[in-house]
Amino acid sequence: MSPEISPERVDAAIEEAKDASQYQVYKYPWTELPAKLRDQGHDHFWLLGYGSLISQVSSARTIDVSERSCRLPAIAFGARRQFSYRIPQAFLAERYGVTDGTRYSALDCKVTYDRGDALNGILTRVFIDDIEAFRQREYAYDLKPIPVFEWDHPERPHRIAYALDLPPVGDSEDHPYATDTPPQPGYYRLCRIGALTVSESFLQAYLDSTYLGDGVTPVSEWEKQSGVVDG
Repeated sequence: MSPEISPERVDAAIEEAKDASQYQVYKYPWTELPAKLRDQGHDHFWLLGYGSLISQVSSARTIDVSERSCRLPAIAFGARRQFSYRIPQAFLAERYGVTDGTRYSALDCKVTYDRGDALNGILTRVFIDDIEAFRQREYAYDLKPIPVFEWDHPERPHRIAYALDLPPVGDSEDHPYATDTPPQPGYYRLCRIGALTVSESFLQAYLDSTYLGDGVTPVSEWEKQSGVVDG
């Protein structure tokens, strides 16, 4: 069961996240982000990991996952999770052994600032020293501010964190946005296991708030039809 948070608190948090005078959108490759953080006296920014970054093992390949990263289960409002990031063929071959040209997708999220859109994930600090590696991992995603509440302590004040949001169009011919590409099975299981590691209810919330690339079809329908969990 997801945390209960009043509509009034959610609306106020969304309005804060939308305030461009406080929280800017960082377009990929986020060139100005490290300097902006240093100017503000920060050595990190807060991120909501909503896909493979839910997995501590996967996150550790790129960013700090020690105690100082303060990884916390969380729920965010005003964003919709969907499989609309077409995984590069070279990465499919390297990580998953896919060499036959089959196309697969990874997770993306669309920041809508609509109270009806919500997703859960892991709130974590991303330190300046890790930004370059993180940039390479999250090719073409923009960073957009969203309001986040702690999963286990929803009564605490919200925090404005950043979510990775892939724009539908880009400057290069290989821009990875696609709405008609199925989830990559190995990646899908990694995200699912990461959510289950938090709790059964966290996994259920993950499944309930995840869609295929069309942003409409629940991923649970695809899971049943594909047999990906049993396969």
